[in-house]
Amino acid sequence: MLLTAATMMLNATEGALSGKFTCNEKGDHVVFAKGNLQYQASTNTWRFADNQYDFVGNDKKGNVFVGETKCSNTQISESYAGWIDMFCYGASGYNAGQNAYQPWATPTSNADILGNSAISVRYVCMKCVGGEYDGVEGWINPAYIDTIVRVNPDGEETVTYYTNGGSFEIVPVVPEKDTICNIDFMQLTKTFQKSDCGYNPISNGGNKQGLWHTWSLSESQYIREIRPNAQFLRGKAKVDTISGLVLLPDEWTLPEGLTFVPNTVAVENCYTFEQWAKMEEAGAVFLPFAGVRSGAKMYDIGVSGVYGSSYLDGESGLWSMFGNDHSSEAIIGHWVSKKYYALSLRLIQRPAYKLSIPEQQYGSILISEKNTDLNNVPDNTELHIYAIPDDDCYFEGWSNGSTDNPIALTITDNMEIYPIFKQCEQTIVNINEQIYKGESFKVGEHEYTRRGTYRDTLTRANGCDSIVILKLEVLKPLYYSLRVVLNDSTMGTVSGSGDFVPGTEVTITATPINNKYIFVRWYNEDEEIDVYQNPFTFNLNRDLQLRAVFRRKQGKE
Repeated sequence: MLLTAATMMLNATEGALSGKFTCNEKGDHVVFAKGNLQYQASTNTWRFADNQYDFVGNDKKGNVFVGETKCSNTQISESYAGWIDMFCYGASGYNAGQNAYQPWATPTSNADILGNSAISVRYVCMKCVGGEYDGVEGWINPAYIDTIVRVNPDGEETVTYYTNGGSFEIVPVVPEKDTICNIDFMQLTKTFQKSDCGYNPISNGGNKQGLWHTWSLSESQYIREIRPNAQFLRGKAKVDTISGLVLLPDEWTLPEGLTFVPNTVAVENCYTFEQWAKMEEAGAVFLPFAGVRSGAKMYDIGVSGVYGSSYLDGESGLWSMFGNDHSSEAIIGHWVSKKYYALSLRLIQRPAYKLSIPEQQYGSILISEKNTDLNNVPDNTELHIYAIPDDDCYFEGWSNGSTDNPIALTITDNMEIYPIFKQCEQTIVNINEQIYKGESFKVGEHEYTRRGTYRDTLTRANGCDSIVILKLEVLKPLYYSLRVVLNDSTMGTVSGSGDFVPGTEVTITATPINNKYIFVRWYNEDEEIDVYQNPFTFNLNRDLQLRAVFRRKQGKE
């Protein structure tokens, strides 16, 4: 995707709390809705509670009203004008094949809920593809498979099944041929996505389909037990007189003047409405103990908080987040064996952020991730952005100081970044150079040995061109003079005089004219050199005159 400019806007979804919670090993985050999910049948409207501690309850308990009339889950019906906040599994209003699919459904049997009837079948081992089944190998309820195909014994064949519950893939591990499976599970993803109540437009939560979802088995477990310091980020609490569970975000700073004791058996964390407002502003989540609904009856209001997930197991029942005023633990995972029970729902969403790239002169950007919705970048998404300068321009760096191109950005918050481009300025470099004949001078890839004026175009590291004008003079070679003389020409001769290139190794020789004379030494007038070698070899690095000294032999020498 080539952009001359882009502004990637966060759809800052209405109804989201500020605290971020890590929900898996990849480091993805989720945010919670500002209150429990509610539904009004008479207007077919979904909304979030105005406050985190609001719950409907029954005729006597609860704090949600329409005008002066108290709402009650026990008044549930297709035409009820009050609000309800207890929902059966898959009761989003979308008919995916279960009997109790309407939000006002009051089932009293597991048979009315999706994924209830398990059928035995031989060695069909599957895992979810791209969904929320967490990659765990296991059996899928063949009641939801359109066609069953035997896996080759070598396990190499891969067959994709399209089911009521999504797309599933054969795992290349083949059990024994006589293995019988009768375990079924469901997950409100893929084709079942619309069965998630959170899929509906939430009037005060963005009012678009698909913005929210019910937390999965893995998300609830990770937030509750696995994320760093999880045991210190949960606990029971009361807001005014309303009991509930508290979840604190990953990055947590306790508001000044307040306290929080994690994982207490008794409720020691008590807040006024004003104090809780400060906790919420800091990112805390409160899940009130709103009880459970069976049929049209409410149980354990103010005593237990059971929050549904998107996971259902045929043997164990519904997976939920559970808290109890008398429990020995503050927050535990919980199986609700009666799958037709209606539970509280606190929806979550993966946040998306605004990445602004203001328009810049002299260049454009290229984003590698072609299929990314750049107006709604999901949390923890990595983007690779190239800076592409126009002709006769160059890329200097990014506004954050990086010079990487492309730059890799992991989006975890709102941010702005832009490339810095500059126009190339024509640079003319004049060089005046002298060389001696036989030498050369190099400009770029060109090497010059003759006198003249030369023009070259070189590309700098930033991609811009420079004009180099070279004026080259070629000089005659430089020589040093060596003069070899002697003290008396009647006694001998010398050789080795001449003009030499600096550093040349030279040899001088003194030869007596006959055997009446002998060579004594070499010396120069400054007496810097006084040697007795003959011949004498050395490197010439200056003009030099050396004198050979002879003398007559004496006696019987």
